[in-house]
Amino acid sequence: MNLSETPKTTKKLSELIAIGSKRWNQVFNDWGNDFSACALESALRIIEPKDYQGYRNSRTISILVGIDPKLTLSCPICHNEYEICSLVMHLNDQERWLSARITDFLAKNGY
Repeated sequence: MNLSETPKTTKKLSELIAIGSKRWNQVFNDWGNDFSACALESALRIIEPKDYQGYRNSRTISILVGIDPKLTLSCPICHNEYEICSLVMHLNDQERWLSARITDFLAKNGY
């Protein structure tokens, strides 16, 4: 995969998750299937609807949405630092946040 050839978006990660969460049921501890997706996967499917499985890692998704993969945020629950997209996976899988709550949190932090 050559990231210089991958699609980019002008939408924020929070916007992509909000759009995707209306299309797929949220799942936990899994990327998803044809009918469901975790919060990060739902954003990825909006960016790259045909070949999203080839992009399933937080660093690549960060680049696709224009977020520096080195930027971090603290989890408001456990207070550990995570790269932004890794934090989305953490909030989805470990903290069990619904997509709407993740979206609100990201939006409040500018993502």
